[in-house]
Amino acid sequence: MANHGLPKHGDKIVMRHLNIHEFEACKQYANVKGIGSFVVGTVALIFTQGVLQKWIPYSNKLNILLSTAFSAALTPYIVRWEARKCSDMWPCLATGSITSGKIVDEEP
Repeated sequence: MANHGLPKHGDKIVMRHLNIHEFEACKQYANVKGIGSFVVGTVALIFTQGVLQKWIPYSNKLNILLSTAFSAALTPYIVRWEARKCSDMWPCLATGSITSGKIVDEEP
């Protein structure tokens, strides 16, 4: 089984929770999305404030400081929101009712 940078678990844990790697991949995706939102948010705000400097003059240092501070304040909320999706998905993965993002129909 390929590890792809995920933490290695003992065989007992993997046998008990077959989809633990999917859960960890989801959590890592949430963290990467948070980092991406920080970078994209900072750059977008720097450009937006650069346009606004024509009407409201202030220094570039303040521009970068405000952009970074706003993005840094917003990033934990995005990570928490995405991680909550993973936590909500975990009971379905643990019971086997969802496998690899696909819903398995149970026969009556």
